Amino acid sequence: MKSALIIFLLVLAFESARAERFEFQVHRFCQISINTDKGKESVLIEVYPKAVPETKVILKSVLKLENGVYKSTDGICFRLLQLAHPVVNDPNRRINSGDWILLISGEGKNFSEFKNKMPEGTFSGGFPDLTYLGEKLEAEE
Repeated sequence: MKSALIIFLLVLAFESARAERFEFQVHRFCQISINTDKGKESVLIEVYPKAVPETKVILKSVLKLENGVYKSTDGICFRLLQLAHPVVNDPNRRINSGDWILLISGEGKNFSEFKNKMPEGTFSGGFPDLTYLGEKLEAEE
C-alpha cells in the first residue's frame, strides 16, 4: 500500500512539473506558440506565407507577471484566458479554434511596430484585434 502511494505521488509530481505549451493557429499560414516552462517562457510567432518561400519568425522572451499573463522586455503583454467551452471555427485545421484566448496588448512604438507585423486572423468572431483562439498542449520533454 505504501509503495502504491509513493508511486502515485511521484506520478502526480511529474505531471505537475511538465511545462505547458499553447498553440494558436491564426490562419493557414500563421501560428503562435507560447511556452510557459519556468525560466524558458517565450512566445514564438511563425508566419509562412504560401507565395513567399521564407518563413518570418518573431521570438519574444517573456516574463511571467501573474497567472496567465506574460510580458516581453519591450512591453508587449500576452494574456491567456480559458473559456468555459471551446469555440470551433475550423474543426479540420483548428484555425482560430479552441478553449483558450490569447489577448495581445501594449502601448508605444514597439507595440505599434509589432502589431503591424501581425497578420489578420481568420474567423475573428467579433473579437478585438490581436485576439486569438487556441488550445493548451502538453509540452514535449
